[in-house]
Amino acid sequence: AQPMTTAVKEPAAPRATGSRNGAKREPSGLPVPRRTGFVPLAQITRDQRVNTRPVDDAWVARRVKDFHPEALGVPAVSLRPDGTFVVLDGQHRVALHRLAVPDDSGLAMLECSIYEGLDLAQEAGLVVLLNDGRPLKAVNKFLARVTEGELIACQIVAVAERCSFRIAANPGTGVITAVATLERVHRADLKHSKGAPPEVLERTLSTVAEAWAHEPGATHEAVIGGVGALYLMHGPAVSKGDMIRRLAAYEGGPAELAVNARGLREYRGGNVANCVAELVTDVYNKGRQSRKLPQFR
Repeated sequence: AQPMTTAVKEPAAPRATGSRNGAKREPSGLPVPRRTGFVPLAQITRDQRVNTRPVDDAWVARRVKDFHPEALGVPAVSLRPDGTFVVLDGQHRVALHRLAVPDDSGLAMLECSIYEGLDLAQEAGLVVLLNDGRPLKAVNKFLARVTEGELIACQIVAVAERCSFRIAANPGTGVITAVATLERVHRADLKHSKGAPPEVLERTLSTVAEAWAHEPGATHEAVIGGVGALYLMHGPAVSKGDMIRRLAAYEGGPAELAVNARGLREYRGGNVANCVAELVTDVYNKGRQSRKLPQFR
C-alpha cells in the first residue's frame, strides 16, 4: 500500500505546453506537481542515480543549532509507483530536519511538492533545475545528464570506461572529475570529424591510461586537456605508441607535468592545458630526426 499523504492545497493549473511520458508541463518546461502535501519524513529517500551530489554532512551539522522548522521551505519529491518518495530538491534540508528533530516514531511529516508519473530521466533532469540553493558542481550535473540518457554525456562515459576510467563526483583511483575538459575535447572532435566517428577523446584517455595507469595526476584536467589538444591539432600525425612511451618516461610522471605546466604558464601566459601541450610537444620531438610535431604555439 502506498504511504498516506494529506493534500493541503492544489496549485493553480497552468497552461500545458506539451508532455513527456504523460507528465503535464508548465511553460518553463517543469512538470507540474500533482499536489502539495505532507509526506512522512521517514519515507523520503535518495536515489544516487538521480541525486548525484552527496549530502554534505558537515554543512548539515553546522546548522543544527540554528534550525527553525518554519524556515525549512518546501522540498520537492517524486512519488514512485512503489510508494517511495525520492527527494529531488531539498536533500540537505531533509537531512537537517532528521538530525535536528530525531523522530523514533516515524510520524514526523514534511510539507513537500509532490511530483508523480515521472520516469528516472525526468527525475534526474529536475534535480538539475530544482536544486536546494547549493549549486550543483559540473560533475554532478554531468552525472544527472547521464541518468537522463543525454547522448553526449553517455558517449563520454562509455569512452572513459573503455579506457579503464570512471566518472564520479569524488576523486579517487581511476576517477575522472574533469567533465568539462572531457566534453570540450569530445565536442571539438565531433565538430571537426565531419561525420566520421569521433576518436580523439578515446585516443587521449587510452594514451594517459597506457602511459601512467592510475598514477596521481593522470586524470588532471590540464593533462587530459593538453594531450587532447595535441591529438585535435595534429590528428594521425601523432604516433600514439611514441606518445605513450615518451609520456611514460616523463620524469616525475603526470603530477610533475602539471606542476611544470603551471610554471610555464607563469612565465609565458596562456592556460595550463596549453602549457601541457607545449611541454608534451617538446618531449615527443626530443631526439626525433623526422616527423616532428610543429611547436604548439
